[in-house]
Amino acid sequence: MHQMNSCCSFFNNSAMTQMTRPSLRGPWPLRLSAVCSNWRCIMLDNPTLWSFLPVAFTKTGDKPNGRAIHIFLKRSQTAPLTIYLRLPCSLPPRKAIRHRAFQALVNEAPRSKTLYLIGDFGILRNDHPMHIVESLPKLEVLSLENLETCETVSNFQVVPMPNLRFVCIATFQAPIDLHKSNLPWTQLTSLRLQGLHNVPSLVKLSQFDKASPRFEF
Repeated sequence: MHQMNSCCSFFNNSAMTQMTRPSLRGPWPLRLSAVCSNWRCIMLDNPTLWSFLPVAFTKTGDKPNGRAIHIFLKRSQTAPLTIYLRLPCSLPPRKAIRHRAFQALVNEAPRSKTLYLIGDFGILRNDHPMHIVESLPKLEVLSLENLETCETVSNFQVVPMPNLRFVCIATFQAPIDLHKSNLPWTQLTSLRLQGLHNVPSLVKLSQFDKASPRFEF
């Protein structure tokens, strides 16, 4: 029993490492669960080990493994999800929406706790064809990286995120005024800005600071 607990601790630490810095190297839980019957039992008894979901569409045509995503969602049971979603702007929205991995992910999106969104951010916008997620009620951490857009966006309106606390925006390619968005600034406790195309002025940032006494940059 002690050895099993040690293995569980090791796997959980590995999962946390992936949550902190997402990787698309492959579904390691599937490989580990195939080692032997004991390891399989350990993996199946720990839903959190299946809660990290890397879903990537690329400009070269690569697509996520729909079957693997279904397995992860089933075995994660009700555990909070960490989703790593890559959607290039050049990808027609209908191609992503019709993919079984994307559809499965959308169905379970309400239990996501952490979301890494890379590429086109239309899925979060209320006025975009890819907007099929009505709300993210359990989301606490939102990381927007290498964002791009095929159009000019002057008002960044997102779906409701009542529990959002931390936002990271890195290498934002689209010239969007963050202060005009409806991101829930008043409930945030931390904001990280990296490599933005148009860094908000100190005046605008001070507006965020005044909005929440717990706000940290």
